[in-house]
Amino acid sequence: MAGSGYQSSDLLTRFNRFAGRPASGDSIDDTTKYSWLADAQDELIDEIAIRAPKSLYGAPAALTTADGGLTFAFGTDGNGYPLFPIGQARIYPSLSAIPQGAWIPGIDYLDEGVTIRMPNNTPYTGTLYWYGLTPAQRIASGVQPVLQPPASRLGIAIRAVKNFAMSANRNAALVQAMELKEREWFDPYLTLLRKHFSSGGGMGRLLYPWGVPGGVYGPGWSGAWWS
Repeated sequence: MAGSGYQSSDLLTRFNRFAGRPASGDSIDDTTKYSWLADAQDELIDEIAIRAPKSLYGAPAALTTADGGLTFAFGTDGNGYPLFPIGQARIYPSLSAIPQGAWIPGIDYLDEGVTIRMPNNTPYTGTLYWYGLTPAQRIASGVQPVLQPPASRLGIAIRAVKNFAMSANRNAALVQAMELKEREWFDPYLTLLRKHFSSGGGMGRLLYPWGVPGGVYGPGWSGAWWS
């Protein structure tokens, strides 16, 4: 299985090992432990959304409207709630407008959290797309973690055990141990995300043909193929 070793069941195993909990016969059941893991992933996603959100972006998706284009919604997230995009999300009037042609909030549309509204009470008749980070479905026995790369999911177990140990002042020594372990993990992980791709010529793919001389493999402006 792809990512084997960092599935939800593997994180449960690590939770038990880090927290010193038995794998069976524990007074704290697995459902509760998965809840700690889910909370930890939610916290980490919020922190990643501030620092390196593009590492968790999905494909651009169309918005929907129920009032003829006056307002647009993003759909629902993995937990069934109205979707609230995070991580520097942007709105585009077409797929071909990505990445340069993002609409400007407060000018092209009004941000209302889980919806956007067209300015001047004037409906928009076209299709809009959003590009950003979708809140993940909560980890459970049958719901897998989403952090990338898979090895980074170790941090979910670390954060979960730290939060578990902090609850009701359960185990101060374990809190300190997990805080140290988290510092050792989190800073290198954020550096890894920030350096995922190295910067180059920002307009290279759009301005110049790439591949063999003559540019038969690359698009130019507005998706037009070079010849």
